[in-house]
Amino acid sequence: MNARAIEDFPIAFAAIAAEKHTLKKAIFTTGDAGLTVQASCSVPNIFIAPRIPEKVGKKYIDGGVVSLVPVDSAYDLGADIVIAVDVTGAQGSNNTSNQIPTMNSLSDFWGFLETNILATNLTANRSLSSQSERNRADIVITPNIGRNSSIDTSQRRSLIQAGAQATTPQINVIKQLIREKSNSKYATL
Repeated sequence: MNARAIEDFPIAFAAIAAEKHTLKKAIFTTGDAGLTVQASCSVPNIFIAPRIPEKVGKKYIDGGVVSLVPVDSAYDLGADIVIAVDVTGAQGSNNTSNQIPTMNSLSDFWGFLETNILATNLTANRSLSSQSERNRADIVITPNIGRNSSIDTSQRRSLIQAGAQATTPQINVIKQLIREKSNSKYATL
């Protein structure tokens, strides 16, 4: 297996996961990139939690269980500016009743699954904590993904387009923030 090490990436990268049994947040900045990414998106009860290190380590699950939008982790890792993209904020669901929705496609299934995972895995306190953490970002982008699930890769083109549509109106604000942070950071040198 040709495992690629995170530390060999040309741009700094971190994967956020949670230790399965303690729910302690783990921030992976070194090690097998494939394994840590697998851990960071291993939805509990849906995907098998990998062990890190492989075969002998602890099991890890999706980091969203403890930090849905990991803004604080980005700051802890040294980010000057944090632009958070929250795909859970605008699900665009029209299903307001307790009825099980009709599923006509794989996308409908993934959306239903994702909504139920978020509803069952996040208590009110965690949800409030996640909202508070999300709000500490310098900029929050919330793409309108409609009925598409953020975990359904078959819809990636429409998800990318939704991200671009949500980001484009904020480009000038992002550029201004970068100028302000750059000026304040280097003005004292």
